[in-house]
Amino acid sequence: MMWVNSIQIRDGVLSKAELAALGAPTSNGIPVHIALEQPPKLCFGKIGNGLTLIWPLSATGYTLKSTPSLSSPAWTAVPGVVNNSVVVTVGAGNQFFRLEK
Repeated sequence: MMWVNSIQIRDGVLSKAELAALGAPTSNGIPVHIALEQPPKLCFGKIGNGLTLIWPLSATGYTLKSTPSLSSPAWTAVPGVVNNSVVVTVGAGNQFFRLEK
């Protein structure tokens, strides 16, 4: 025998972050709105062949990663990050950046 407290049907699939945000079952049922932490905004500026990447100091626990290709990405941590900022040398070819928690 089983008891069901709530069933919810949504238009689309929940992301891993949304599923994690649901948390443990409660007697209140399934929340309609899932509160997700907004990712920090990554800002950049270029001077010469140096690219400065920064994000808010309040955004803790993030790692800046880069990859030369989005079709077959190999994300690796960017070295030299201090106080949520880094200056990287811009060379030939593409380089993509993201913050990962």
